[in-house]
Amino acid sequence: MSDPSFTPKAEDQVPARSAEEEAVLDGVEALVAFLRARPGVPIPYELGAAALNVFTLTADEFARAVRAIGGGEKHGNDYFYWFEKTFGPVRLHINVNRSTVCRKIVVGTRDIPEHVEPARTVEVVEWACEESVLDR
Repeated sequence: MSDPSFTPKAEDQVPARSAEEEAVLDGVEALVAFLRARPGVPIPYELGAAALNVFTLTADEFARAVRAIGGGEKHGNDYFYWFEKTFGPVRLHINVNRSTVCRKIVVGTRDIPEHVEPARTVEVVEWACEESVLDR
């Protein structure tokens, strides 16, 4: 569910993108044009099946980024807290280490039994690829 409390604030100073960031955006646009023009080229996994991730380091940086995207769906696990903005099947995640923006509260304990992995034999492998792999 979108959180309407995350809207841009006047004090959020949004700097212009760096030349490197603009080059990345230009590259993404060129990649999309390339993929549209060549339907035989598969869509990269990262564009459709997984989220594109932005990692922030501070609570302020996280809040500015979330306000800039206009909020989104809140998510979290034991390690990260993130907002997700969707663009059709493409998902953009603004991430931060959970401990940066959340306070851990111990509400109890649970016992985890000892687990010893049994001995086993595993293969040691090398890969030999044919030089003519592109000739197929």
